[in-house]
Order: sequence, then structure tokens, then C-alpha cells
Amino acid sequence: MAERVEKERMRTSQTGTSSKEGFTLIELIVVIFIILLFLAITVPSFTGIESHDTRTEVKRFASILRYLNDTASARKEELYLTVNFGDHSISYTAEEGEKRERIEYLRSVFLQTKGTINDGSVKITFTPMGAGEFLKFYFDSNRAPKNSEVSGKTLIVVELNPLSGRVRIDEI
Repeated sequence: MAERVEKERMRTSQTGTSSKEGFTLIELIVVIFIILLFLAITVPSFTGIESHDTRTEVKRFASILRYLNDTASARKEELYLTVNFGDHSISYTAEEGEKRERIEYLRSVFLQTKGTINDGSVKITFTPMGAGEFLKFYFDSNRAPKNSEVSGKTLIVVELNPLSGRVRIDEI
């Protein structure tokens, strides 16, 4: 019987796990490197998400301004942009008809003829000659009410030059 027990012990030690269990130093270094590489790629994309939202909205708005200015000149007709501060939206005429979009970060509009407007609504006309006046749109990444004393981290200005038709985005 003792002989049989000894044979069983030898068989399990040969087929079972070896006495050298665990990972080598190279394997650990490779795994840590892969984890750090993954973190280096993903973590920066999460920082500044709020400012990314603001910049995305500003670029979309600048694109709408270019579209309205260029389309009015090309078609030789009047197009309109209406900014409504009450419900944070804009509406404009496009080929498909009237379009409406939500603009969360727009704080005020500066028109040469009317000054700074940050309440109510304003209608801007684009004629066959383009925009009739110099336009400035102020965007703020802070979600605080527009009349509060709290200033956002980023103030972005979108300017439309009526002479050149160029739209410029500046960060203040």
C-alpha cells in the first residue's frame, strides 16, 4: 500500500503544476507597458470634455455663418439667421427650408447697428452682397446664466467680416 501511495504522489507531481509558479519579470513588464499605453491614449480624451463641447458648437455655428453668407451671395437672395436667447436656439433658412438648432454656449451678439444683444431675439439678414455689417458672436464654456458674475474659463469669439466674407474664431 505504501508503494501505491508513493506512485500516486509521483504521478501528481509530474502531471500537476510545477513548483515554479508565477510570471517572469519580462511578462510583468510587458503587461504593465500595455496598461500604461492604454491609459496614455484614453485619459487625455476625457480631459476638457466641456471645452470640447463648446469648440464643437462654435465650429458648427461658424460653418452655418459661412453657409448663409456664401449661399445668399451665390443665389442672389436674402437669407436670415434668427438668434433666440430665451430658448438657446438659432433658426435659419437653408435649401431644405427652415432649420432650427440648439446653441447652448452662445452668450451675446454684437451688431454694428444695434450694439451688444444678450436677451430676447435678434434677426440677422444676409443679402446677395453678404452680411450687411460686421458681426461678433460670443460663446462661453461656463454653463452659468448669462447675466451672472461668474465668468467661464474660455471665451470664444466668432467674427464675420462683411467685406471679405471670412469667418474667424478667436479664443480670449
